[in-house]
Amino acid sequence: MSGARLTVPTPRAPHPTTLNNPAHTIHDASGTRLLCWCPIHQCGAIYHIEARVWSMEAPIGFDEFLAALRVRSILAADGADDLSRWIEACTQPAPGTPIAPGGRC
Repeated sequence: MSGARLTVPTPRAPHPTTLNNPAHTIHDASGTRLLCWCPIHQCGAIYHIEARVWSMEAPIGFDEFLAALRVRSILAADGADDLSRWIEACTQPAPGTPIAPGGRC
């Protein structure tokens, strides 16, 4: 490598608090991947179980993450309870996020 220097942004990853909360992670419909969205770092992540590899995109909102999954034909598992738990967890404000007047708490 040459002596040139680059300034590279620190990669955003799911925050440890998010990874420790199972409500923020769900299997995909094929059962081969785990889908995680982190409200703290605004990060969407996919863990490919067999390959043991993470792929991440940030910053990304939850709706944008869902759209990106659809484009890649990745669907969340269809278990109604698991899916609703995941969506509920991912659409709540991150801890410490100010709530706008009239917003949910």
